[in-house]
Amino acid sequence: MKKLIVLLGRPGAGKTYLSQKFIEKHSEFELVDVWSYIKPLQTKDEVPEEKIFNRYELMYQEIAEMDQDILLEIGTNYFDFNIKKLKELSNKFKVSPIFCLLDVSLCRERCLERMKDSLHVYRRKGALEERLLKIFPDNHIKLADEIKLKYYSLEMDNSLEERIKFLENL
Repeated sequence: MKKLIVLLGRPGAGKTYLSQKFIEKHSEFELVDVWSYIKPLQTKDEVPEEKIFNRYELMYQEIAEMDQDILLEIGTNYFDFNIKKLKELSNKFKVSPIFCLLDVSLCRERCLERMKDSLHVYRRKGALEERLLKIFPDNHIKLADEIKLKYYSLEMDNSLEERIKFLENL
Protein backbone atom coordinates (compact mmCIF):
# COMPACT_ATOMS: atom_id res chain seq x y z
CA MET A 1 0.00 0.00 0.00
CA LYS A 2 1.34 3.45 -0.93
CA LYS A 3 1.95 6.07 1.76
CA LEU A 4 0.15 9.39 2.14
CA ILE A 5 1.97 11.52 4.70
CA VAL A 6 -0.02 14.65 5.51
CA LEU A 7 1.43 17.73 7.18
CA LEU A 8 -1.13 19.90 8.96
CA GLY A 9 -0.13 23.01 10.86
CA ARG A 10 -0.35 26.75 11.25
CA PRO A 11 1.28 29.16 8.81
CA GLY A 12 4.94 29.53 9.73
CA ALA A 13 5.17 26.16 11.47
CA GLY A 14 7.78 24.92 8.99
CA LYS A 15 5.67 22.53 6.91
CA THR A 16 6.98 23.76 3.56
CA TYR A 17 10.63 23.70 4.64
CA LEU A 18 10.26 20.19 6.06
CA SER A 19 8.45 19.05 2.90
CA GLN A 20 11.19 20.38 0.63
CA LYS A 21 13.98 18.81 2.68
CA PHE A 22 12.17 15.47 2.91
CA ILE A 23 11.53 15.36 -0.85
CA GLU A 24 15.22 16.10 -1.53
CA LYS A 25 16.03 12.80 0.22
CA HIS A 26 12.97 10.87 -0.95
CA SER A 27 12.31 11.49 -4.62
CA GLU A 28 9.96 8.51 -4.71
CA PHE A 29 7.40 10.76 -2.99
CA GLU A 30 5.25 13.21 -4.92
CA LEU A 31 4.88 16.54 -3.10
CA VAL A 32 1.34 17.90 -3.19
CA ASP A 33 0.71 21.31 -1.64
CA VAL A 34 -2.82 22.65 -1.40
CA TRP A 35 -1.44 26.13 -2.06
CA SER A 36 -0.58 25.12 -5.64
CA TYR A 37 -4.30 24.49 -6.14
CA ILE A 38 -5.40 27.72 -4.45
CA LYS A 39 -2.77 30.14 -5.78
CA PRO A 40 -4.40 30.47 -9.27
CA LEU A 41 -7.46 31.93 -7.51
CA GLN A 42 -5.48 34.72 -5.88
CA THR A 43 -6.57 38.22 -6.83
CA LYS A 44 -4.68 41.43 -6.11
CA ASP A 45 -5.82 41.52 -2.50
CA GLU A 46 -6.68 37.98 -1.44
CA VAL A 47 -7.91 34.54 -2.35
CA PRO A 48 -11.73 34.42 -2.58
CA GLU A 49 -12.68 32.11 0.29
CA GLU A 50 -15.85 30.89 -1.40
CA LYS A 51 -13.83 29.35 -4.26
CA ILE A 52 -11.17 27.65 -2.17
CA PHE A 53 -13.27 24.66 -1.15
CA ASN A 54 -13.65 23.55 -4.78
CA ARG A 55 -9.87 23.53 -5.11
CA TYR A 56 -9.58 21.23 -2.10
CA GLU A 57 -12.07 18.87 -3.74
CA LEU A 58 -10.06 18.90 -6.98
CA MET A 59 -6.87 18.17 -5.06
CA TYR A 60 -8.40 15.15 -3.34
CA GLN A 61 -9.81 13.84 -6.63
CA GLU A 62 -6.35 13.99 -8.16
CA ILE A 63 -4.70 12.37 -5.13
CA ALA A 64 -7.21 9.51 -5.29
CA GLU A 65 -6.04 8.81 -8.83
CA MET A 66 -2.33 8.78 -7.98
CA ASP A 67 -0.42 5.55 -7.58
CA GLN A 68 2.67 6.58 -5.67
CA ASP A 69 3.81 7.71 -2.25
CA ILE A 70 2.63 11.26 -1.50
CA LEU A 71 3.65 13.99 0.92
CA LEU A 72 0.70 16.36 1.27
CA GLU A 73 0.80 19.78 2.87
CA ILE A 74 -2.64 21.19 3.74
CA GLY A 75 -2.42 23.55 6.70
CA THR A 76 -5.35 23.81 9.14
CA ASN A 77 -8.31 25.00 7.05
CA TYR A 78 -11.51 22.96 6.68
CA PHE A 79 -10.46 20.52 9.39
CA ASP A 80 -13.65 18.47 9.22
CA PHE A 81 -13.59 18.11 5.43
CA ASN A 82 -9.87 17.29 5.37
CA ILE A 83 -9.96 14.71 8.16
CA LYS A 84 -12.93 12.95 6.53
CA LYS A 85 -11.23 12.96 3.11
CA LEU A 86 -8.09 11.50 4.63
CA LYS A 87 -10.16 8.73 6.20
CA GLU A 88 -11.70 8.00 2.77
CA LEU A 89 -8.23 7.82 1.22
CA SER A 90 -7.16 5.28 3.82
CA ASN A 91 -8.84 2.67 1.60
CA LYS A 92 -6.08 3.24 -0.97
CA PHE A 93 -3.16 4.68 1.02
CA LYS A 94 -1.51 4.20 4.37
CA VAL A 95 -2.58 7.66 5.59
CA SER A 96 -0.48 9.35 8.26
CA PRO A 97 -1.79 12.78 9.30
CA ILE A 98 0.85 14.68 11.25
CA PHE A 99 -0.06 17.67 13.36
CA CYS A 100 2.92 20.01 13.08
CA LEU A 101 3.12 21.81 16.41
CA LEU A 102 4.87 25.11 17.02
CA ASP A 103 4.12 28.00 19.35
CA VAL A 104 1.73 30.54 17.78
CA SER A 105 4.01 33.47 18.56
CA LEU A 106 6.90 31.81 16.70
CA CYS A 107 4.63 31.04 13.73
CA ARG A 108 3.56 34.70 13.69
CA GLU A 109 7.14 35.90 13.84
CA ARG A 110 8.17 33.65 10.95
CA CYS A 111 5.22 34.76 8.80
CA LEU A 112 5.84 38.45 9.45
CA GLU A 113 9.51 38.03 8.55
CA ARG A 114 8.57 36.22 5.34
CA MET A 115 6.05 38.92 4.44
CA LYS A 116 8.50 41.76 4.97
CA ASP A 117 10.28 41.39 1.65
CA SER A 118 7.63 39.87 -0.60
CA LEU A 119 4.02 39.94 -1.66
CA HIS A 120 2.20 37.43 0.44
CA VAL A 121 -1.20 35.81 0.70
CA TYR A 122 -2.00 37.52 4.03
CA ARG A 123 -2.42 41.03 2.60
CA ARG A 124 -5.94 41.52 3.94
CA LYS A 125 -5.80 43.00 7.42
CA GLY A 126 -6.29 40.30 10.00
CA ALA A 127 -6.02 37.37 7.57
CA LEU A 128 -2.81 36.09 9.14
CA GLU A 129 -4.23 36.38 12.66
CA GLU A 130 -7.37 34.50 11.60
CA ARG A 131 -5.22 31.63 10.37
CA LEU A 132 -2.91 31.64 13.37
CA LEU A 133 -5.71 31.70 15.93
CA LYS A 134 -7.73 28.82 14.50
CA ILE A 135 -8.20 26.09 17.05
CA PHE A 136 -5.50 23.56 16.25
CA PRO A 137 -5.02 20.65 16.67
CA ASP A 138 -7.86 20.04 19.16
CA ASN A 139 -10.68 19.95 16.58
CA HIS A 140 -8.62 17.77 14.25
CA ILE A 141 -7.81 15.32 17.03
CA LYS A 142 -11.39 15.10 18.25
CA LEU A 143 -12.71 14.27 14.78
CA ALA A 144 -9.85 11.89 13.96
CA ASP A 145 -10.58 10.02 17.20
CA GLU A 146 -14.31 9.88 16.39
CA ILE A 147 -13.76 8.38 12.94
CA LYS A 148 -10.83 6.24 14.07
CA LEU A 149 -8.15 7.86 11.92
CA LYS A 150 -4.70 7.31 13.41
CA TYR A 151 -2.63 10.51 13.61
CA TYR A 152 0.70 11.75 14.90
CA SER A 153 2.06 14.93 16.45
CA LEU A 154 5.42 16.41 15.54
CA GLU A 155 7.17 19.15 17.48
CA MET A 156 8.44 21.48 14.76
CA ASP A 157 11.13 22.96 16.99
CA ASN A 158 12.93 19.59 16.93
CA SER A 159 15.98 19.46 14.67
CA LEU A 160 15.41 19.02 10.96
CA GLU A 161 17.15 15.64 11.12
CA GLU A 162 14.76 14.47 13.86
CA ARG A 163 11.73 15.63 11.89
CA ILE A 164 12.88 13.92 8.70
CA LYS A 165 13.63 10.72 10.62
CA PHE A 166 10.12 10.90 12.10
CA LEU A 167 8.61 11.00 8.59
CA GLU A 168 10.89 8.20 7.39
CA ASN A 169 9.71 5.94 10.21
CA LEU A 170 6.03 6.17 9.35
